[in-house]
Amino acid sequence: MTKKRERIILLLLLVLPGLNVFGQGLYFGVKSNQFSTYSEDEIVELDSLIANPREEQINKLIDVDLIVRKQLSNDFWLDFRLGVIHSSIFQRRTRLSDNGANGYSVSTQSNRNTGFRITCGLQKAFIQKQQIRLSGGMALSYAHLPEFLQFDRRDFFDSDGDLSSVLEDNFRIPATGRLGVMANLNCYYWFFERVGIGFEIEPYLRYDWQEGDVFERPQRFDENGNLLSQIEITRERTSSSVLISNRISLGIQVSLSSNSN
Repeated sequence: MTKKRERIILLLLLVLPGLNVFGQGLYFGVKSNQFSTYSEDEIVELDSLIANPREEQINKLIDVDLIVRKQLSNDFWLDFRLGVIHSSIFQRRTRLSDNGANGYSVSTQSNRNTGFRITCGLQKAFIQKQQIRLSGGMALSYAHLPEFLQFDRRDFFDSDGDLSSVLEDNFRIPATGRLGVMANLNCYYWFFERVGIGFEIEPYLRYDWQEGDVFERPQRFDENGNLLSQIEITRERTSSSVLISNRISLGIQVSLSSNSN
């Protein structure tokens, strides 16, 4: 046991100084570009024996960046970011028919998509004090949102509230690519020379493109689930757009060494 402890102590003495040198000027962090969760549940009270109109919505949009920064000199840093982009939509609506005596329908829509973004740039410090750092720079970014399916369904009910038919519709949306260039101005306040909390302003120019097949597949079923009709519409899509925008986000960074600030 004594020799084992000596080996562990010797290993720590060899490894820890190396980690400290490697950690000089190395930062890890996370930045929230967009974080939105929206939900709604609305019921319209009517004197109806069939169903009351109702609407449910749950929409989420999450866009965050994981940050790695390496200090190259006293004033310059290499800035690398890996972003995660996630969106999801769920909507459910109960509606009366034009004539309430004829019944009602319940429609459901849902889709989900998760992509990534890679950003790499160079940062220069303008103001460096004991607790405040103001810096800015330029960066290039590439993002990819994979193709996704959107699912729509409508259940039709008769005047007695019994299911009469079902209409299902699937949409396929092709993948999206994004190439952008952005400026970055950020200001962080550092606590204990280890943890920095601040904000970032990013004006950016972005080019988006889509290319691929889009299909729509409506299918109608009776109350027993038997297929009544089916059709598929396929078309080729090639689209592009240019977006100029400005983003303000919140971030937090952690330094591996207390003297790298």
